[in-house]
This record gives sequence, structure tokens and C-alpha cells, in this order.
Amino acid sequence: MQTAALFRLPTKARLDHTALALKLQVLTLAGAVRLESSRAELEVAPSDSRTLKESSMEKRFRALRTIGTLLKILAWLVIVVAVLGAIFVAIAGIGGSIGMIGDAVGQDVAGLAVGGAFAAILMGGAMLLAGVIYFILLYAAAEAIYVILSIEENTRLTAMAVSGRAAM
Repeated sequence: MQTAALFRLPTKARLDHTALALKLQVLTLAGAVRLESSRAELEVAPSDSRTLKESSMEKRFRALRTIGTLLKILAWLVIVVAVLGAIFVAIAGIGGSIGMIGDAVGQDVAGLAVGGAFAAILMGGAMLLAGVIYFILLYAAAEAIYVILSIEENTRLTAMAVSGRAAM
């Protein structure tokens, strides 16, 4: 015989009572939780090893999941290319400026060489900044897709639990 786990909620805990009540209502309708008393004790009924979500939820919108994954991969590729490109531009510009000084011995080109090195560092920084911005935008778009998919799954799970069609 399996025994049920008993959870006691602290009396002084800061809880969002509306969200807690909604979760308890959904779980109670699904048969997973039984309220024992008004002292905020919950008894979780034992069930098989699969949860409600694993047993009854199918993954929908596979194309959106694929797009979200591809956006995350693209975001990481963009940041890697931006970092490597920024390093390359800065090193090449500084190297070119040093080469300019070596070629122009005796001429007054030190100011051009310093300006070229400064411009190379600025261009590298601009490339890095653009890469970071694109990374953030692509990664945020991917996460937005996953959030929308999670909302859809949770809404479907709640609807199934409320309507009594949830398989436990």
C-alpha cells in the first residue's frame, strides 16, 4: 500500500492566493490533490510514475518548436561570428597601422597610424555591439516562441483537467 505525501504550507509564507487556489482547483479536479483541512495541508495522492502532462499531452506545433531551436542556434552562431570578426578587424587594423609606421620611417605619419588603430578598435567594437544586439533579438524571438508554446500546453492541460478528460 502506498502512502500519500503530506505537504504543509507555512502560515506566514507569501503566496499568491489566487494562483495557488487555481492550481489546487485544477489538481483537485484532476484527482491529484485532496485538501485535508483548512490549515493549508495538502495530500498528494500517489499515482503512476508518469505525470498528468507526460501521460496525456502530445507535443503540438512541431514547426514552431523547430523554428525556435533554429533561432537559438542562429543566435549563438551570430555571437560567435561577431566576436571573432571584431577580434579580426581590430587586430588587422592595428597590425596595418603598425606596418604603416614601419614603412614610413622618417615621414610624419604617426598621427595616421594612431588614427588607423583607433578606427580599427572602434570598428571591432561596433561589430561586437551589432552582434550582441542581433544575438539578443534572435534569442528573445526563440524564447518568445517557447513561451507561447508553453502557454498553449498549460492552457490545454488546464482545460482537460477542468473538463474531466485528464487521464491519470
